[in-house]
Amino acid sequence: MDALPLTVVGRNAPVPAQTLPVLPTSGHGAHAAYRPQSKQKLTRSNHAVLTSFAALGLRRLAIRGRWQCLAASERGEIEQLLEALQGVWEDDVGLSISVKGTDVDFGDGSGPWEVKAKGSSLYLRGTRFIGSPEAPAWEFPNGVQRTWSRPEPLSPEQETWRRVFLEYKAGRLQLRRQLWASLVVEDGERSKELLDIWNSGNVTGHDDGEYSFEQQARLSAGRFIAPW
Repeated sequence: MDALPLTVVGRNAPVPAQTLPVLPTSGHGAHAAYRPQSKQKLTRSNHAVLTSFAALGLRRLAIRGRWQCLAASERGEIEQLLEALQGVWEDDVGLSISVKGTDVDFGDGSGPWEVKAKGSSLYLRGTRFIGSPEAPAWEFPNGVQRTWSRPEPLSPEQETWRRVFLEYKAGRLQLRRQLWASLVVEDGERSKELLDIWNSGNVTGHDDGEYSFEQQARLSAGRFIAPW
């Protein structure tokens, strides 16, 4: 094997300048040369995606906020409506209705019914509220409607008659209990006496006094109105 010729460079001899390699225009070298530009494009793309997600999130928050405001507004309206319905009412079929909180008593012995809020409406005893606070109205699924109105204040005479009528009905109820007790113990004489009083429609008035003839006639006409 031939030996390569050796060139001795002196200490003070100039060193030839290094020449930078020419970047290739194709192949792996080309990809390496354009890598910084691709990274910049990728960064811009990521920024655009993040901006889109942020905008979408803000829109969803705005929609959620509007729904929450709407729900709060509906709850406020329902509470105001329920507050306006408190107290005593009469419906178009003659029932006396008492509203206390969310409990409604129709005075027919069916017990209190609960007013329930669903969405922006009130529901009671199978009906949906369709009226206003000043003129309540309720609609059944078959389309039948019931309207409420405030009862007119009683005059002093009406208030007195109401008290007398309730006393009379309480007396009738007590008489019925006594009659039942006499039948249980098989006290024939006492049972006959109480039954005669029951059939006559007469009971002792308050303070062991008798009702007037006019009162007796009016009370006797309504003696079978429950409660006995």
